[in-house]
Amino acid sequence: MALPQLNLDALRSVPASQKVALLLLVVGGMIAGFYFYIAEPKSESIAALEAENTKLESEIQTLTIKVKHLDELVAANKQLEIELAKKKERLPPEEEAIMLLKQVSDLGVRLGLDIKLWRPGAQAEDPSKLFVKMPVSVEVAGVYHT
Repeated sequence: MALPQLNLDALRSVPASQKVALLLLVVGGMIAGFYFYIAEPKSESIAALEAENTKLESEIQTLTIKVKHLDELVAANKQLEIELAKKKERLPPEEEAIMLLKQVSDLGVRLGLDIKLWRPGAQAEDPSKLFVKMPVSVEVAGVYHT
């Protein structure tokens, strides 16, 4: 199956200005097709990728700053944990604190104080967890002597 032969004789009779106009129209169509089907979609995706890249770079920058401070914060946290452990060692255990309250009560009785009221309140842990509040309501009567 052979392709039909193009008759270029008809094209030779077309004036040169029309040939140039036709050539410009074909080239312009090719340029327009390239722009609308290839260049513009690619430029939109490039713009979207550049925006995402800028966002990621700013996120990297903020995270880098946080990482620089992370070592300082970890060291400070370790120091605070050491301090907390030392302070917890100084605190008496709960049973010992209850015994201390009983000893105070017994000492008051031995010294001749009339303890009218001795009511331990509810224990409340401090938000810092460094100590426990143990309120005691006390009413005593006794003589003052020098």
